[in-house]
Parts: sequence; structure tokens; C-alpha cells
Amino acid sequence: MNEGKQFEKDWKDSVVRTGHFYYRLKDSAQSFGNPEQNGLRFSLKNPFDCFIFANRWLFALELKSTKNSSMNFYRKDFVETGKNQTFMIKEHQIRGLSDTLKFPDIIAGLILNFRSSECTYFWNIKDFLNFSDNTDKKSFNESDIMQNNGYVIHQNKKIKHYTYDVKTFINDNTRVALNWKNSESSGVGRMGFKVF
Repeated sequence: MNEGKQFEKDWKDSVVRTGHFYYRLKDSAQSFGNPEQNGLRFSLKNPFDCFIFANRWLFALELKSTKNSSMNFYRKDFVETGKNQTFMIKEHQIRGLSDTLKFPDIIAGLILNFRSSECTYFWNIKDFLNFSDNTDKKSFNESDIMQNNGYVIHQNKKIKHYTYDVKTFINDNTRVALNWKNSESSGVGRMGFKVF
């Protein structure tokens, strides 16, 4: 199992231990039949990786893990015409998390695991969008996350695998969400995603 998938499994195991509801969206098929023969190729893109239901709140989360010190992200003005580009944080993931903001009692964001420093963060999609709308950087690092309201998720290493303090993460972020609930105004950022 690759390290990114192991991170997702360790995260799921940590959530399940809390007794909260966890649901991982299934990754879709990349093609139907043999695309060389029938020419059919498609890919349905999940809006994010998983849901957690806890403390009467629904968490919509995209999980990312890297061995590098930074992660790049999609923004329309970063796309170079004619160039095949890949972004670690993809357009459909940003859009999927952003779309949840129009509903009450949903906390959406990125769970970001930096393997080299052995640190994991939660970055609320609102704070990520604010950062991405106000930077010319094409990637972010751990310092960027923390300077823009990132949340450190405590973790413990047990030989090869990690456990994450999901209970504290959930409790702290539901408190923050309650404070945000009536204090945010609507607007459209530079990325073109509606921020509610």
C-alpha cells in the first residue's frame, strides 16, 4: 500500500475509533471496457474524499499526503494553455468543497499530511480560498497553512502507522464553525468559486 493510501486508512481507523460516522466516497473507474477498442474513456470525479458526521455537523474532507515540503493547487490563472499540468489540490476538489458552503452545519476542508515533518493539518476551505485568492504563490507549505488559520491535528506514531486525535479535531472545529456561522459574508474570490 502506498503512503498516501496508508494515510487515508490510518485517518479512517482513527475516526472509526471515535464512534463517529465515516464514509469514504468510492474512487470511480477510469475507463469502460478497453478504451483502445471501443474508444470509451471517462472519469467521474468525486468532489472530495470522505464524510464524517459528528456533533450534529457534517464534515466534507479531502485528504492529501506528500513527502514534499509543499503542495500545489489549481487556480484558473495558473493554468498554462497547451501544457499538461497536474495539481495536487485539483479544481473539482476545490469546487466540491466550496459547493458545500451553501448548506448550514457543514464543515469542509483539506486534511493535509506532510510526511517529511510528520505533521498533519486541517485547513478549512474558507481559509484556503482566502489564501489562494490573495497570493501569487502556486503552492503552499506548512507555514502558509498556519499563517492562514490552519489547525494542527495531533498524531501519534505506532511503529509504522499513525493515530490521529480526531475527537479533539472535531470538537475544536465545531466550536469554530459555530462562531463563523453568522459572521461570514458572501463574495466571489479570484478563483471564481462562490464563498458563502
